[in-house]
This record gives sequence, structure tokens and C-alpha cells, in this order.
Amino acid sequence: MTKTPSIGIDIVKIMNEVCEKYYQNHGLISEIRLTPNDLREFERPALQRTSKLLEPMLELFEQGMIAGGDLLSIESTGGKEVSDEALMMCDIKGMMFSLSVLGVRDMRFLWKQITSLANKHGKIAAGDSACGFSNTAMVLAEKKKIYPKSFCCTGAGYFRGTFNCCNGRRGDWPR
Repeated sequence: MTKTPSIGIDIVKIMNEVCEKYYQNHGLISEIRLTPNDLREFERPALQRTSKLLEPMLELFEQGMIAGGDLLSIESTGGKEVSDEALMMCDIKGMMFSLSVLGVRDMRFLWKQITSLANKHGKIAAGDSACGFSNTAMVLAEKKKIYPKSFCCTGAGYFRGTFNCCNGRRGDWPR
């Protein structure tokens, strides 16, 4: 969907048509959360700010908003190249550095672009889950690739708690 933005845009259009139908017929108010996949993690070494994979993600954000997306979210992967190795080595300092320093720096970079697009189109920049970090930790623990499991649970909880964010109550969200 992100690699080929036209697919994601078509999906948003279909979703928007369904939402509009239910609004017209039943008064059901809804919003579409648009969360492109952060493809940059598939490039090694990581080129978070200069990657050619950034362009389709931003295209899907912009064209997806025009197609009906209301809430812009991201599952950013900045720092994941460090966290993946830190998980395998049970290196808590490396895990914390990957998300608390590298991830925050990357999100600052992404957030400027996401909020700029949201403001341009009157939409809501909704947040970042960075769930790829915790998903990796949980999968590796389940497959018994990381010992001890308690380390993995600590990492997954840390990753989820650090970036699960939004801008507050709906009335406070920038339009």
C-alpha cells in the first residue's frame, strides 16, 4: 500500500465512500486514520532522511488526505536498525538509545513533514506508535530467539509506552 501509493489512495477512496454512505443514511460520523508503513526500515544501512523510500510514504500521506484520510499517523522506524541488534544482544542501553535518541530525532524530522501536510489540507496529525519496535521484540520472544523473555517484555513495554502519543483531546488537535 505504501510502496505503491495508488493502491493506498484507492483504498482510502473506497473507505471514504462507505463512511459517507453511513453518514448520509444513518448519521454515523467517522474519520479515516491514514497510517502508511514506514518503508525506510527495509534499506540498510538506514538512510532515514535521504531514502528514496520516503517519497512514496509522503505521497500516500498527501494524496490519501485528498482522497478522504482525516487522521495522519505513522509507525516510524527511526533507530530500529539499532534496536533490532540490541534486542538480540539483550542490550537495554542500546534499546533505550535506539528509541529515546534515534527514534525521537527521526520522529522530529517526520513530524515536521506530517504536520505541514496536515495543516496544508486541514487534517489532523494524530501521532506515532513506533509499534514496529515492540512487535519485533514480541515476535522474537515468542519464537524463543531472545532470552530471557522478561527482557523482551521490558523492551516491548518500553517501546510501546514511549511513542504512543497524540496531541490531546480532539478539540486540541490542530486542523
